Amino acid sequence: MKQFQRDYMGVAESGKVCGAVLTAIDEFLIKYPISFHPFACQCGAHGASVADRCNGFGKARLGSASVSHLKNGANVAGVEKPGIHRALFWSLRAALFYLDAKESQLGFKFGYVASGYRCWKRAKQMGIFTTNHLGNACDVHFLRVSNNSEVTGDALESLKNKVFVSRMKARPKWDTENCISLEPKHITDAWVHMDVRMFKEKYLLPRYYAKTREAADGDPIATIARREGRLSLVNCGGSTPTLPVEAPISAPVATQKPTPAPKPPAKPPATNPQAQKPPPAAGKGSKKSPVTAGPAATTRKDPDSLHVSQLGLDFIRVWENGDLTTSHLVPYDVKDQCTVGVGHLVDGERSCAELASSGSVAYKKYAAGITVEEERALFAEDVERIRNRILPSLQVPLHQHEFDALMSLAFNTGGLKKFIKLLAKLNTKNYGGCCDEFADITSGGALTARRQSEMRLFRNNIYDANH
Repeated sequence: MKQFQRDYMGVAESGKVCGAVLTAIDEFLIKYPISFHPFACQCGAHGASVADRCNGFGKARLGSASVSHLKNGANVAGVEKPGIHRALFWSLRAALFYLDAKESQLGFKFGYVASGYRCWKRAKQMGIFTTNHLGNACDVHFLRVSNNSEVTGDALESLKNKVFVSRMKARPKWDTENCISLEPKHITDAWVHMDVRMFKEKYLLPRYYAKTREAADGDPIATIARREGRLSLVNCGGSTPTLPVEAPISAPVATQKPTPAPKPPAKPPATNPQAQKPPPAAGKGSKKSPVTAGPAATTRKDPDSLHVSQLGLDFIRVWENGDLTTSHLVPYDVKDQCTVGVGHLVDGERSCAELASSGSVAYKKYAAGITVEEERALFAEDVERIRNRILPSLQVPLHQHEFDALMSLAFNTGGLKKFIKLLAKLNTKNYGGCCDEFADITSGGALTARRQSEMRLFRNNIYDANH
């Protein structure tokens, strides 16, 4: 667990489990998918009769004269396991992560599984006497990123040592209990052979084997925790990893107080939508948003008690519409996404032309334009919707300006759940580390200015949306 926190999550390696850890494990599973089909036995593809062939993962047969070999005058022993051991599947997934995120300089990538499950019939076809591949082993080939050639010899040995041995604590021989074992170089220098032959019997029970990816992955671990009623675990109650909490950064004192998000007013009679612009917000004398220090940061508050402040609303409006006075009362395209008002998507991520031609009901609703009052109501509804969406992800107290910055990020991207590292750092009270994560959410650099502005708001309590 400490290694997962350090290497994947990038947080303090406390070894304690909280909701952020559960979420990160589930995200890890999705981010590094592996097909289960290559692990299945190939006996049927190599001439085994219908009666002899297995369904991909054996028939629970013990070695016998009819299906295995004689060795030293006796039949080779060993029972076909009920699938591939899940530790092999997850170890390969871990190797993919390390090659991608920690050892990319090697220039290697996962190639294919050459041999996974080998039932007794397949072993007899191949003339092999070992029992490892009855569910306890797999052979994996790796390729060079540059030209897709096989990684072999000394290069493969380097990969094994740096990824499997050093990073994953696998053993290059069969000498340590409960560790993944690798075949040494003198046996093979063309692939990585992993097996669980050194696992204790209690870790080789049928429940540790799987025949499908769904069975190997299991349910999301956060779902399991909720199903078992471990809500304190999901919410980090009593088990939050400890990190130094940054002292609040002093900001100039301002007299303006944050106000709750405005409630949607009743719709007035329709007016000419294109002829109106909302007046400048109170206290604002220019189209652009003035650089404003938020109220002095004191004690962080439960996020459930926070709403976007008026400064935060102005901040979001300027980033979405360019300034405080411009409003888009008729649908228009932003990067081929039909939008109206303050960044409100009309109907999914399609252009206005696509929506018009497809007869979109939502587009028809807005096609003639909206009033200023309707625009304000729509903005307020969107802000509240995003707030309700992100609150379950916020598990630690926040200053108003930190909450406003997170709301701006979520309003722009649709939410926060997908930003696993940001939430992991935030929910372990690593506020500075959380702020740093904003810099990696730039859509290929197109949103760098906005992220820098949000980071300044989060860290320094400065509301500056000028761009």
